[in-house]
Amino acid sequence: MEYTLYLAEPRASYLSLERLIWKGEKRICVKFLYDPDTLHLLRGMDGCRWSNTLGCWHIPDTEATVLKMSSVFGRSYRIIEKPHKYRHVTERHLPEKLEESMLAFRRMLTVRRYSENTITNYVTSLSTFFSYLKFKEPETIDFDDIINFNENYIIDECRSVSSQNVFISALKLYYETILGKEILWDELRRPRRERRLPEIFSKDEVTSIICSQRNIKHKTMLATVYSCGLRCGELLSLKITDIDRDRMLMHIYQGKGNKDRIVPLPNKLLEMLREYYKAYKPKFFLFEGALPGQKYSDTSLRQVFQTAIKRVGIKRKAKLHWLRHSYATHLLEGGTDLRYIQEILGHSSSKTTEIYTHVSVRNIQAIRNPFDDLDI
Repeated sequence: MEYTLYLAEPRASYLSLERLIWKGEKRICVKFLYDPDTLHLLRGMDGCRWSNTLGCWHIPDTEATVLKMSSVFGRSYRIIEKPHKYRHVTERHLPEKLEESMLAFRRMLTVRRYSENTITNYVTSLSTFFSYLKFKEPETIDFDDIINFNENYIIDECRSVSSQNVFISALKLYYETILGKEILWDELRRPRRERRLPEIFSKDEVTSIICSQRNIKHKTMLATVYSCGLRCGELLSLKITDIDRDRMLMHIYQGKGNKDRIVPLPNKLLEMLREYYKAYKPKFFLFEGALPGQKYSDTSLRQVFQTAIKRVGIKRKAKLHWLRHSYATHLLEGGTDLRYIQEILGHSSSKTTEIYTHVSVRNIQAIRNPFDDLDI
C-alpha cells in the first residue's frame, strides 16, 4: 500500500520525516522545531526512540505507524508525498577521549546546579555537533567548522532560534570549562531575538477547560496552574506543606532560575483543594502519581490538558503554558499593577512581564476606530 510522508509549511509547526535504514531496520527520522506538546505526541508513538548520532527522534517505518502519524498530526501539518527512498545510516559512538570529556562536562553542569533539562539540552546539542563533524578532535575544531554547522545544520534545516542559542551557549561553556580554550566568540553572533506575543485564553475558555474535567484531581491541577500562574514543573513540585491556609498563600520553592516566591491562594481554589485532598489523600507531593509519594508525570498532565482542549472544541494548537499567560493577562486587564504581576510570576526582569501589555485588550478595545466615523 502506498502512503505519504509529512513536510510541514516553514513556520512554527515545522515537522519533516525522512526514511532511513538504522541498525538494519527501516525507520522514519522525525525533525521539528522544539515544542513540548509535539514531543509529547511523538513520544506516544509505538517504538519512538531518540538517537544522539542522528540528532533526532525516530519511529518504525510501518503502515500502521504512518497511519497513526496521519491521525495525530494530520490536522496541524500539511501532508505532501515524498519519494520512497531510504538513507543508510551507520551507528557511530563517541570516541573514548571525547566520551570522557562529555562526561566531565555533564558532571560540571550537575555540580553547578544546572537544571536537568538544561543539562540534557547542552549535552545533546554538543553530541550532535561532534557527530556532524565526524568526531573531529575538539582541539582541532576551528571557527569555520562552527560556522558551517551553524549554517548547514541549524539554519538550513529550519531549527529554532532557541536551538541555535543552546548550541552556542553549550559550545562556549564546554570550551571554556573543559578545554580551557577560547574561540572568537565575538564573531559567532547569536541570532536576533524573536518577538512572539504570548497566546492566551479568554476567561470563558478557561472556565470551559477547567469545568470539562470530571476527575476532581485533573480539574484541581488545571485550576491551580491558572489561578496561581504556575509553570508545569512548579505545579508538580508542590508539596502539601507549601499551602499556607492561614495567610491564603502558596509557596513556590526553587522555581525557574532556582528562585523562591509566594503567590496568592484564591478562596475557590482552597475549597477545591480540600475536596481533592479528601478524595485522594496525597502523602508528600500535593499531586502524586500512581505510587504514593512520587510526583505526578508532566507527560500525563499535558495529556490531561490536551484532552480538555479537544473536549471543549478549541481548535487552536494550545499548550498548557497558555493558562499561565492567560492568568497574567487577566490580572493586568483587571487592574493589577505590573510590578505585582512580575513578583507573582517570578520574573527577574520587568521587561519579561511587560510583554503582557501587548496582548491585553483593556485599553485596545476602548480605542475608537476612525473607520466607524466614515459616512459609508
